[in-house]
Amino acid sequence: MPNLPGGQSRAPEAPVTSILGAARPLAVLVGALLALQSSQALDLAKLAFLAVAMVALCGSVLAAWRMRDSSLVAAARPWLLASVTIWAIVGLSLPVALANGTAAGSWLRDAASYVLVAAAPWLALDLGSSVSPRVATLATTIAGSLATLSFTITWVQRRNMVDLPLDRVVFPSFALATAFLALPVASSIWGRRERFAWAAAAATVVALLLATGTRTVLALTAIPIVLLLDAIRVRGRGIVRTALVPIAAPLLVVTLFVTPGVIASLGEPPAGPGAGAVPSPTPDDPGRFGTLTEVASGSDISMRLRWAQTQSAWNVFISSPLVGRGLGVPIPWTDYDGTTVAAFTADTPVTILAKFGLLGIVMWVALGWATVMTLRRLRRLGPAGWVARSALLGLATGLVALSPFGAQLEDKGTGLALILLLGLALSVIRTAEARDSWQRADA
Repeated sequence: MPNLPGGQSRAPEAPVTSILGAARPLAVLVGALLALQSSQALDLAKLAFLAVAMVALCGSVLAAWRMRDSSLVAAARPWLLASVTIWAIVGLSLPVALANGTAAGSWLRDAASYVLVAAAPWLALDLGSSVSPRVATLATTIAGSLATLSFTITWVQRRNMVDLPLDRVVFPSFALATAFLALPVASSIWGRRERFAWAAAAATVVALLLATGTRTVLALTAIPIVLLLDAIRVRGRGIVRTALVPIAAPLLVVTLFVTPGVIASLGEPPAGPGAGAVPSPTPDDPGRFGTLTEVASGSDISMRLRWAQTQSAWNVFISSPLVGRGLGVPIPWTDYDGTTVAAFTADTPVTILAKFGLLGIVMWVALGWATVMTLRRLRRLGPAGWVARSALLGLATGLVALSPFGAQLEDKGTGLALILLLGLALSVIRTAEARDSWQRADA
C-alpha cells in the first residue's frame, strides 16, 4: 500500500476535521455494497439504505455549507455545480415521465443510480475533508476488491463455469471494479517501493474480470495505455524506464486470456455450402473470447442485441428529442430467443438520450468539465498529486471506453467510484495545501 500518493508520506498532514465527515460517506459506501446486492425489488434493506443515504447526504451538504469559504470547497466547486445540474435534470424528468404514462415507482427505481452520482461530489468532499490520502486509498482498495470479487463470482455462476455455495459477496459493480483497476495502475506508474505490488494488483483485477468471459473488459486496456501516455506528457520519456514493466502486467494478462481463443477461432474451417451456419453463442456462453472474430464481422449475437437496443432507444429519443421520455421509460427490443423484451435499462449509451433528450448530453458535459478542472488542480500540486490525478483520469478513461457498451451513469457503482476517487483527490489537495502553508510558516 503506498504511504501517500506521490510518495509524500513523511510530510505533515492536515488534521481530520470531523469523525462524522468520514462516517457519512463510508456509511453510504458500506450500505450500498450490502443493500444493492439484493434483487431489483424495493425491499427493507434498500429502504434502510435509502434512509441512511439521505441522512448522510444532508449532513454532507451542511458540512460543505459550513466550510463554503475554504479552498477545498473551491476545489470541489465544479463537481458541486455538476451535481446541481444532474439533480435539476433528474427532477425535470419526473413530470416528463408521468406525462408519458410511466409509473412513479419505475421513475424512482431508474433514478436511483443518477441520484447516487449527483450525491457523490458532496459525499466525496466530506470524505476528502476528513481523512488522509492513506485512508482514502485503503477504502478504495477494500471496496474495489470486494466489488471485483463479487462481480467475478456472480458471472462465473451465471455462465455455469463453476458451482459455488454463494452467488456474490457484495454489490457486483463493474464501474467500482474499474475504479479499483485505475488506482493500482496509477500507483504502479508513480509509486516507488510498492510499484510492482500495485502492478500485481492491477493484473489480478484484470484476470478476475476476464475469467468471467466478459468481453467488455478489453475496453479497460485503455486505462494503462492512457495513463502511461499522460505520464510521459507530465514527466517526459524518462518515466517509461520505470513505468513500462508495471504497466505491461495487466496488458500481458489480457494477451494470455484472449490470444488462445482468437487463434482457435481463426483456425476453424468455414461452414461448407448447405451445412448451415453455426449459431453464435448465447450472451451467457463462457467461450466468448473465441467469438471476437464474429464481433469484427458483425455476426456476434451480443453485438446484434446491443444494436437492436440502440435502435429502439434511438426511436424513443427522436419521439421527444429535447427532454426525452423521462426516467423509467420502457425500451423494447427482440431478444436472442425471439421474445420481446421491454425494460428501462439497455446495453446502449443512447438510453440517456431516450430518457433525458439532449439534456442527457448536458450531464456528461458537466461531469467532463468537473473532471478536467480537478485534473488541472492536481497537476499543479506536482508529485503530491500524481497518483490521485492518474487514478481519477483512469476512472474517466474507463467510463468513456465502456460507454459504447452501455450507459455508465446507470451503474450504481459509478457514484460509489466517484465518492472514493474524488474523495482521494480532495484529500490530497487538502493535505498538500496544508503542508505548503506549514512550510511557508516555518520559512
